[in-house]
Amino acid sequence: MSVPILTVFKNRKRTSVLIALVAILTGGGVLFYGAVSPLKDKSDALKQKLLIERKTLRNELKALANEQAVKKDADRLLSSFKLPSTPESGMSELLSDIERSASQNNLKVLEIKPAAVLSTNDVGQMQVILSLDGKWRDLVHFFYQLEASPGHLKIGELTLESKAPQAETMLCRLSVIRIFIKSAESQP
Repeated sequence: MSVPILTVFKNRKRTSVLIALVAILTGGGVLFYGAVSPLKDKSDALKQKLLIERKTLRNELKALANEQAVKKDADRLLSSFKLPSTPESGMSELLSDIERSASQNNLKVLEIKPAAVLSTNDVGQMQVILSLDGKWRDLVHFFYQLEASPGHLKIGELTLESKAPQAETMLCRLSVIRIFIKSAESQP
């Protein structure tokens, strides 16, 4: 039996095309897994690393903003402890604040005397000793105003005496203390 040459040629061509197609697919698969797949893995790893870096950067920016807010609050608080210029002017300001607050609260100032200013190189304390006459409610409001003042006034010693068993007014003796930080201008 003889097979015509044309049929054999067609079968060989078909086989060659099939072999070439299998070779191309195999080469493409090898190329994909050998070259493209590692690049994709590297790309995914870089994307993951970028996400982590972005999160870290966001957290650091938040921390920096928080740090700046804390620094601003600390500077504001520190400035409230500083005197305008000298301890003497600070004492004058303290006496004025106490007298103003006493008059606002309908209290009669019987005696007011500044004590000596105690200080070290950077920190000082001024104290005022005073006697007041007024109603209990007005005295309590006065105490509250002193404690809430921006000059960080504190009540040291406090003595209350009733003038009579049924009297509305009371005699109050107290010391008011202000701690301060010397500013650079006031230091020698």
